[in-house]
Amino acid sequence: MKEELEKNIINILKEMGVENPKVVLEYPTQFTLGDLSTNIAMGYAKQLGKNPMDLAEEIKQKLEEALRQAQGDLSKQIKKIEVIKPGFINFFFDSGYFADVLKKTSEKNENLKNQKTIVEYTDLNPFKEFHIGHLMPNVIGESISRIIESLGAEVKRANYQSDVGLHVAKAVWAIKNGANLKDAYAQGHKAYEEDENAKKEIIEINKKVYNKSDSEINEIYQKGRKESLGGFEEIYKRVGTKFDFYFFESEVASFGKEIVEKNIGEIFEKGDEGAVIFKGENFDKKLHTRVFINKEGLPTYEAKELGLSKIKYDKYPYDISIVVTGNEINEYFKVLLKAMSLVFPDLAQKTKHISHGMLRLPEGKMSSRTGNIVSAESLINQVKEKIISHHETESKTAEIIAIGAIKYSILH
Repeated sequence: MKEELEKNIINILKEMGVENPKVVLEYPTQFTLGDLSTNIAMGYAKQLGKNPMDLAEEIKQKLEEALRQAQGDLSKQIKKIEVIKPGFINFFFDSGYFADVLKKTSEKNENLKNQKTIVEYTDLNPFKEFHIGHLMPNVIGESISRIIESLGAEVKRANYQSDVGLHVAKAVWAIKNGANLKDAYAQGHKAYEEDENAKKEIIEINKKVYNKSDSEINEIYQKGRKESLGGFEEIYKRVGTKFDFYFFESEVASFGKEIVEKNIGEIFEKGDEGAVIFKGENFDKKLHTRVFINKEGLPTYEAKELGLSKIKYDKYPYDISIVVTGNEINEYFKVLLKAMSLVFPDLAQKTKHISHGMLRLPEGKMSSRTGNIVSAESLINQVKEKIISHHETESKTAEIIAIGAIKYSILH
Protein backbone atom coordinates (compact mmCIF):
# COMPACT_ATOMS: atom_id res chain seq x y z
CA MET A 1 0.00 0.00 0.00
CA LYS A 2 2.76 2.42 0.94
CA GLU A 3 4.80 1.69 -2.19
CA GLU A 4 1.75 2.01 -4.45
CA LEU A 5 0.83 5.37 -2.96
CA GLU A 6 4.39 6.63 -3.34
CA LYS A 7 4.44 5.57 -7.02
CA ASN A 8 1.16 7.36 -7.69
CA ILE A 9 2.31 10.58 -6.04
CA ILE A 10 5.64 10.45 -7.91
CA ASN A 11 3.76 10.19 -11.21
CA ILE A 12 1.57 13.16 -10.29
CA LEU A 13 4.58 15.31 -9.41
CA LYS A 14 6.33 14.36 -12.64
CA GLU A 15 3.25 15.45 -14.60
CA MET A 16 3.41 18.76 -12.73
CA GLY A 17 7.01 19.31 -13.85
CA VAL A 18 9.10 17.96 -10.98
CA GLU A 19 12.14 16.01 -12.17
CA ASN A 20 13.00 12.87 -10.20
CA PRO A 21 10.69 13.62 -7.25
CA LYS A 22 11.34 11.85 -3.99
CA VAL A 23 8.27 10.90 -1.99
CA VAL A 24 8.34 9.67 1.60
CA LEU A 25 5.26 8.40 3.41
CA GLU A 26 5.59 8.19 7.18
CA TYR A 27 3.50 6.89 10.05
CA PRO A 28 1.90 9.83 11.89
CA THR A 29 2.70 10.31 15.58
CA GLN A 30 -1.03 10.61 16.37
CA PHE A 31 -3.77 8.21 15.29
CA THR A 32 -6.12 11.08 14.45
CA LEU A 33 -3.76 12.04 11.61
CA GLY A 34 -4.34 8.83 9.68
CA ASP A 35 -2.35 5.70 8.87
CA LEU A 36 0.20 7.32 6.55
CA SER A 37 1.20 10.94 5.97
CA THR A 38 3.47 12.97 3.69
CA ASN A 39 4.77 16.56 3.69
CA ILE A 40 5.65 16.35 0.00
CA ALA A 41 3.57 19.44 -0.88
CA MET A 42 5.70 21.59 1.41
CA GLY A 43 8.84 20.15 -0.14
CA TYR A 44 7.97 21.05 -3.73
CA ALA A 45 5.66 24.08 -3.30
CA LYS A 46 8.43 26.65 -3.83
CA GLN A 47 9.78 24.84 -6.90
CA LEU A 48 6.31 24.78 -8.48
CA GLY A 49 5.48 28.33 -7.39
CA LYS A 50 2.44 27.27 -5.37
CA ASN A 51 1.14 27.64 -1.85
CA PRO A 52 1.79 24.36 0.07
CA MET A 53 -1.88 23.97 1.01
CA ASP A 54 -3.00 24.58 -2.59
CA LEU A 55 -0.44 22.10 -3.89
CA ALA A 56 -1.50 19.51 -1.30
CA GLU A 57 -5.14 19.89 -2.37
CA GLU A 58 -4.17 19.56 -6.02
CA ILE A 59 -2.17 16.39 -5.35
CA LYS A 60 -5.08 15.03 -3.34
CA GLN A 61 -7.57 15.65 -6.16
CA LYS A 62 -5.31 14.14 -8.83
CA LEU A 63 -4.61 11.14 -6.60
CA GLU A 64 -8.30 10.55 -5.93
CA GLU A 65 -9.00 10.69 -9.68
CA ALA A 66 -6.14 8.27 -10.40
CA LEU A 67 -7.46 5.86 -7.79
CA ARG A 68 -10.99 6.00 -9.20
CA GLN A 69 -9.69 5.19 -12.67
CA ALA A 70 -7.44 2.40 -11.45
CA GLN A 71 -10.22 0.67 -9.47
CA GLY A 72 -7.67 -1.69 -7.91
CA ASP A 73 -6.94 -2.75 -4.32
CA LEU A 74 -5.54 0.68 -3.51
CA SER A 75 -8.75 2.50 -4.48
CA LYS A 76 -10.82 0.09 -2.38
CA GLN A 77 -8.68 0.32 0.73
CA ILE A 78 -8.15 4.08 0.95
CA LYS A 79 -11.03 5.32 3.08
CA LYS A 80 -10.14 9.01 3.07
CA ILE A 81 -7.44 11.47 2.00
CA GLU A 82 -7.18 14.61 4.09
CA VAL A 83 -5.15 17.81 3.74
CA ILE A 84 -4.23 19.73 6.89
CA LYS A 85 -2.11 22.80 7.59
CA PRO A 86 0.57 23.67 6.72
CA GLY A 87 0.40 21.19 3.82
CA PHE A 88 0.37 17.62 5.09
CA ILE A 89 -1.53 14.96 3.13
CA ASN A 90 -2.90 12.24 5.42
CA PHE A 91 -4.19 8.84 4.31
CA PHE A 92 -6.77 6.80 6.18
CA PHE A 93 -7.12 3.08 5.34
CA ASP A 94 -10.34 1.12 5.48
CA SER A 95 -10.41 -1.23 8.48
CA GLY A 96 -10.92 -4.12 6.07
CA TYR A 97 -7.41 -3.54 4.74
CA PHE A 98 -5.85 -4.53 8.04
CA ALA A 99 -8.11 -7.56 8.31
CA ASP A 100 -6.95 -8.67 4.84
CA VAL A 101 -3.31 -8.22 5.83
CA LEU A 102 -3.80 -10.41 8.89
CA LYS A 103 -5.65 -13.02 6.83
CA LYS A 104 -2.89 -13.21 4.23
CA THR A 105 -0.28 -13.39 6.98
CA SER A 106 -2.10 -16.20 8.76
CA GLU A 107 -2.22 -18.17 5.51
CA LYS A 108 1.58 -18.16 5.55
CA ASN A 109 1.95 -19.13 9.19
CA GLU A 110 4.08 -22.16 8.33
CA ASN A 111 7.02 -19.75 8.07
CA LEU A 112 6.77 -18.97 11.78
CA LYS A 113 6.29 -22.48 13.16
CA ASN A 114 8.82 -23.14 15.92
CA GLN A 115 10.52 -19.80 15.31
CA LYS A 116 12.03 -18.59 18.57
CA THR A 117 10.94 -15.00 19.09
CA ILE A 118 11.58 -12.70 22.01
CA VAL A 119 9.46 -9.55 22.23
CA GLU A 120 10.72 -6.79 24.50
CA TYR A 121 8.17 -4.19 25.51
CA THR A 122 6.85 -1.88 28.22
CA ASP A 123 10.37 -1.25 29.62
CA LEU A 124 9.30 0.75 32.64
CA ASN A 125 11.86 2.54 34.78
CA PRO A 126 11.75 2.02 38.57
CA PHE A 127 11.35 5.26 40.56
CA LYS A 128 8.98 6.59 37.88
CA GLU A 129 5.21 6.19 37.92
CA PHE A 130 3.44 3.82 35.50
CA HIS A 131 1.52 6.39 33.44
CA ILE A 132 -0.86 6.04 30.50
CA GLY A 133 1.98 6.58 28.03
CA HIS A 134 3.50 3.30 29.25
CA LEU A 135 0.25 1.49 28.52
CA MET A 136 0.88 2.02 24.82
CA PRO A 137 4.05 -0.11 24.39
CA ASN A 138 2.58 -2.62 26.84
CA VAL A 139 -0.64 -3.10 24.86
CA ILE A 140 1.09 -3.02 21.45
CA GLY A 141 3.87 -5.37 22.58
CA GLU A 142 1.40 -7.83 24.07
CA SER A 143 -0.70 -7.76 20.90
CA ILE A 144 2.34 -8.39 18.70
CA SER A 145 3.32 -11.29 20.96
CA ARG A 146 -0.13 -12.86 20.70
CA ILE A 147 -0.32 -12.44 16.92
CA ILE A 148 3.08 -14.08 16.43
CA GLU A 149 2.13 -16.88 18.82
CA SER A 150 -1.07 -17.50 16.87
CA LEU A 151 1.05 -17.99 13.74
CA GLY A 152 2.96 -20.86 15.32
CA ALA A 153 6.05 -19.17 16.74
CA GLU A 154 7.44 -19.77 20.20
CA VAL A 155 7.28 -16.38 21.91
CA LYS A 156 8.96 -15.16 25.08
CA ARG A 157 8.02 -11.80 26.57
CA ALA A 158 10.77 -9.62 27.99
CA ASN A 159 10.79 -6.42 30.03
CA TYR A 160 13.99 -4.36 30.16
CA GLN A 161 14.00 -1.84 32.99
CA SER A 162 16.31 1.03 33.78
CA ASP A 163 17.08 0.58 37.47
CA VAL A 164 20.31 2.59 37.41
CA GLY A 165 21.20 5.92 35.87
CA LEU A 166 20.78 9.61 36.47
CA HIS A 167 16.98 9.39 36.74
CA VAL A 168 17.38 6.95 39.65
CA ALA A 169 19.95 9.19 41.33
CA LYS A 170 17.56 12.16 41.07
CA ALA A 171 14.79 10.16 42.74
CA VAL A 172 17.09 8.78 45.46
CA TRP A 173 18.32 12.31 46.21
CA ALA A 174 14.74 13.55 46.56
CA ILE A 175 13.73 10.64 48.82
CA LYS A 176 16.82 11.28 50.95
CA ASN A 177 15.57 14.86 51.28
CA GLY A 178 12.03 13.89 52.35
CA ALA A 179 10.10 13.26 49.12
CA ASN A 180 7.76 10.30 48.69
CA LEU A 181 8.43 7.77 45.93
CA LYS A 182 5.56 9.00 43.74
CA ASP A 183 6.92 12.56 43.50
CA ALA A 184 10.63 11.84 43.94
CA TYR A 185 11.78 11.81 40.34
CA ALA A 186 10.05 15.08 39.39
CA GLN A 187 11.40 16.81 42.51
CA GLY A 188 14.90 15.44 41.94
CA HIS A 189 14.90 16.51 38.31
CA LYS A 190 13.78 20.03 39.23
CA ALA A 191 16.56 20.31 41.81
CA TYR A 192 19.12 18.97 39.31
CA GLU A 193 18.16 21.64 36.77
CA GLU A 194 17.87 24.58 39.18
CA ASP A 195 20.31 23.97 42.05
CA GLU A 196 24.02 23.54 41.30
CA ASN A 197 24.75 21.98 44.71
CA ALA A 198 21.91 19.49 44.30
CA LYS A 199 23.22 18.65 40.84
CA LYS A 200 26.67 17.82 42.24
CA GLU A 201 25.11 15.69 45.00
CA ILE A 202 22.97 13.80 42.46
CA ILE A 203 26.00 13.09 40.26
CA GLU A 204 27.78 11.62 43.29
CA ILE A 205 24.71 9.57 44.23
CA ASN A 206 24.63 8.21 40.68
CA LYS A 207 28.14 6.83 41.16
CA LYS A 208 27.25 5.40 44.57
CA VAL A 209 24.19 3.61 43.18
CA TYR A 210 26.43 1.93 40.60
CA ASN A 211 29.19 0.85 42.98
CA LYS A 212 26.98 0.33 46.07
CA SER A 213 29.58 2.18 48.17
CA ASP A 214 27.19 4.04 50.50
CA SER A 215 24.96 2.02 52.85
CA GLU A 216 22.38 4.83 53.33
CA ILE A 217 22.05 5.45 49.58
CA ASN A 218 21.91 1.72 48.90
CA GLU A 219 19.11 1.24 51.44
CA ILE A 220 17.01 4.04 49.91
CA TYR A 221 17.70 2.64 46.44
CA GLN A 222 16.79 -0.96 47.26
CA LYS A 223 13.60 0.02 49.08
CA GLY A 224 12.45 2.34 46.28
CA ARG A 225 13.31 -0.20 43.58
CA LYS A 226 11.35 -2.94 45.32
CA GLU A 227 8.32 -0.70 45.85
CA SER A 228 8.36 0.49 42.23
CA LEU A 229 8.61 -3.00 40.76
CA GLY A 230 5.85 -4.26 43.05
CA GLY A 231 3.55 -1.49 41.87
CA PHE A 232 4.29 -2.30 38.24
CA GLU A 233 3.34 -5.94 38.80
CA GLU A 234 -0.09 -4.90 40.02
CA ILE A 235 -0.74 -3.08 36.74
CA TYR A 236 0.68 -5.96 34.65
CA LYS A 237 -1.73 -8.30 36.40
CA ARG A 238 -4.68 -6.00 35.71
CA VAL A 239 -3.93 -5.63 31.99
CA GLY A 240 -3.14 -9.33 31.49
CA THR A 241 0.59 -9.23 30.81
CA LYS A 242 2.95 -11.88 32.15
CA PHE A 243 6.63 -11.56 31.32
CA ASP A 244 8.95 -14.54 30.90
CA PHE A 245 12.13 -12.54 31.42
CA TYR A 246 13.05 -9.40 33.30
CA PHE A 247 16.30 -7.67 32.39
CA PHE A 248 17.74 -4.75 34.33
CA GLU A 249 20.28 -2.10 33.42
CA SER A 250 22.17 -2.82 36.62
CA GLU A 251 22.75 -6.37 35.33
CA VAL A 252 23.90 -5.45 31.82
CA ALA A 253 25.83 -2.24 32.53
CA SER A 254 29.26 -3.69 33.29
CA PHE A 255 29.12 -6.10 30.35
CA GLY A 256 28.02 -3.30 28.00
CA LYS A 257 30.89 -1.12 29.20
CA GLU A 258 33.33 -3.99 28.73
CA ILE A 259 32.18 -4.50 25.11
CA VAL A 260 32.65 -0.84 24.27
CA GLU A 261 36.07 -0.62 25.90
CA LYS A 262 37.28 -3.69 24.00
CA ASN A 263 36.36 -2.04 20.71
CA ILE A 264 37.88 1.41 21.26
CA GLY A 265 39.95 2.31 18.23
CA GLU A 266 38.11 0.13 15.73
CA ILE A 267 34.44 0.95 16.37
CA PHE A 268 34.40 3.44 19.23
CA GLU A 269 36.73 6.34 19.99
CA LYS A 270 37.65 8.65 22.82
CA GLY A 271 35.77 11.93 22.72
CA ASP A 272 35.92 15.14 24.73
CA GLU A 273 36.70 14.93 28.45
CA GLY A 274 37.31 11.18 28.32
CA ALA A 275 33.90 10.04 27.07
CA VAL A 276 33.74 7.13 24.61
CA ILE A 277 31.66 7.81 21.52
CA PHE A 278 30.39 6.13 18.37
CA LYS A 279 30.47 8.33 15.28
CA GLY A 280 27.54 6.94 13.36
CA GLU A 281 28.05 9.37 10.48
CA ASN A 282 31.39 7.69 9.72
CA PHE A 283 29.44 4.56 8.75
CA ASP A 284 26.26 6.12 7.37
CA LYS A 285 25.75 9.82 6.62
CA LYS A 286 22.16 9.59 7.89
CA LEU A 287 23.37 8.66 11.39
CA HIS A 288 24.85 10.79 14.16
CA THR A 289 27.32 10.60 17.05
CA ARG A 290 26.27 9.11 20.39
CA VAL A 291 28.06 8.68 23.72
CA PHE A 292 28.46 5.07 24.92
CA ILE A 293 30.55 5.75 28.05
CA ASN A 294 30.21 9.17 29.66
CA LYS A 295 32.98 11.35 31.06
CA GLU A 296 32.32 9.93 34.53
CA GLY A 297 33.29 6.50 33.18
CA LEU A 298 29.74 5.15 33.39
CA PRO A 299 28.04 3.26 30.53
CA THR A 300 25.11 5.03 28.86
CA TYR A 301 21.84 3.50 27.58
CA GLU A 302 23.61 2.76 24.31
CA ALA A 303 26.36 0.64 25.89
CA LYS A 304 23.86 -1.18 28.07
CA GLU A 305 21.68 -2.00 25.04
CA LEU A 306 24.69 -3.61 23.36
CA GLY A 307 25.25 -5.78 26.41
CA LEU A 308 21.53 -6.56 26.61
CA SER A 309 21.38 -7.96 23.06
CA LYS A 310 23.98 -10.63 23.92
CA ILE A 311 22.61 -11.33 27.39
CA LYS A 312 19.11 -11.83 25.94
CA TYR A 313 20.49 -14.27 23.39
CA ASP A 314 22.42 -16.20 26.05
CA LYS A 315 19.23 -16.46 28.10
CA TYR A 316 17.05 -17.42 25.14
CA PRO A 317 18.73 -18.21 21.76
CA TYR A 318 16.23 -16.31 19.63
CA ASP A 319 15.74 -16.34 15.88
CA ILE A 320 14.13 -12.91 16.05
CA SER A 321 14.32 -10.23 18.72
CA ILE A 322 11.58 -7.58 18.50
CA VAL A 323 11.93 -4.37 20.50
CA VAL A 324 8.82 -2.19 20.86
CA THR A 325 9.31 1.49 21.77
CA GLY A 326 7.90 4.95 21.13
CA ASN A 327 8.97 6.57 17.87
CA GLU A 328 10.74 9.39 19.69
CA ILE A 329 13.86 7.18 19.89
CA ASN A 330 13.87 6.05 16.25
CA GLU A 331 17.10 7.90 15.43
CA TYR A 332 18.77 6.62 18.58
CA PHE A 333 17.87 3.06 17.62
CA LYS A 334 19.27 3.43 14.11
CA VAL A 335 22.66 4.37 15.58
CA LEU A 336 22.44 1.55 18.12
CA LEU A 337 21.67 -1.06 15.46
CA LYS A 338 24.60 0.16 13.37
CA ALA A 339 26.96 -0.16 16.31
CA MET A 340 25.45 -3.58 17.08
CA SER A 341 26.03 -4.69 13.48
CA LEU A 342 29.75 -4.02 13.96
CA VAL A 343 30.03 -5.64 17.40
CA PHE A 344 27.47 -8.47 17.12
CA PRO A 345 26.57 -8.71 13.40
CA ASP A 346 24.49 -11.90 13.78
CA LEU A 347 22.41 -10.42 16.59
CA ALA A 348 21.88 -7.15 14.72
CA GLN A 349 20.41 -9.09 11.80
CA LYS A 350 18.03 -10.83 14.19
CA THR A 351 16.89 -7.59 15.83
CA LYS A 352 13.78 -5.72 14.67
CA HIS A 353 12.77 -2.36 16.11
CA ILE A 354 9.03 -1.56 15.99
CA SER A 355 8.05 1.95 17.03
CA HIS A 356 4.70 3.58 17.65
CA GLY A 357 3.23 7.03 18.15
CA MET A 358 2.83 8.68 21.53
CA LEU A 359 -0.19 9.27 23.74
CA ARG A 360 -0.48 12.94 24.61
CA LEU A 361 -2.49 15.07 26.98
CA PRO A 362 -4.63 17.89 25.51
CA GLU A 363 -1.93 20.36 26.58
CA GLY A 364 0.89 18.33 25.04
CA LYS A 365 3.32 15.53 25.79
CA MET A 366 3.35 13.91 29.22
CA SER A 367 6.54 14.27 31.24
CA SER A 368 7.66 12.26 34.27
CA ARG A 369 10.30 14.96 34.79
CA THR A 370 7.69 17.59 35.54
CA GLY A 371 5.11 15.25 37.05
CA ASN A 372 2.66 16.17 34.29
CA ILE A 373 1.20 12.68 33.84
CA VAL A 374 -1.96 10.61 34.18
CA SER A 375 -1.21 7.35 35.95
CA ALA A 376 -2.28 4.07 34.39
CA GLU A 377 -3.98 3.08 37.63
CA SER A 378 -6.08 6.26 37.75
CA LEU A 379 -7.14 5.89 34.10
CA ILE A 380 -8.23 2.28 34.59
CA ASN A 381 -10.11 3.19 37.76
CA GLN A 382 -11.85 6.18 36.14
CA VAL A 383 -13.04 4.14 33.16
CA LYS A 384 -14.15 1.36 35.49
CA GLU A 385 -16.10 3.79 37.68
CA LYS A 386 -17.86 5.29 34.66
CA ILE A 387 -18.92 1.83 33.49
CA ILE A 388 -20.29 0.97 36.94
CA SER A 389 -22.16 4.28 37.28
CA HIS A 390 -23.71 4.13 33.80
CA HIS A 391 -24.53 0.45 33.58
CA GLU A 392 -24.70 -0.73 37.22
CA THR A 393 -22.15 -3.40 36.37
CA GLU A 394 -20.40 -5.44 39.06
CA SER A 395 -16.82 -4.44 39.77
CA LYS A 396 -15.13 -7.51 38.24
CA THR A 397 -17.04 -7.22 34.96
CA ALA A 398 -16.50 -3.46 34.84
CA GLU A 399 -12.75 -4.02 35.20
CA ILE A 400 -12.70 -6.40 32.23
CA ILE A 401 -14.69 -3.96 30.09
CA ALA A 402 -12.51 -1.02 31.15
CA ILE A 403 -9.28 -2.81 30.27
CA GLY A 404 -10.75 -3.91 26.94
CA ALA A 405 -11.88 -0.38 26.11
CA ILE A 406 -8.46 1.07 26.88
CA LYS A 407 -6.69 -1.55 24.80
CA TYR A 408 -9.07 -0.97 21.90
CA SER A 409 -8.52 2.80 22.01
CA ILE A 410 -4.74 2.23 21.80
CA LEU A 411 -4.85 -0.38 19.04
CA HIS A 412 -7.64 1.17 16.95
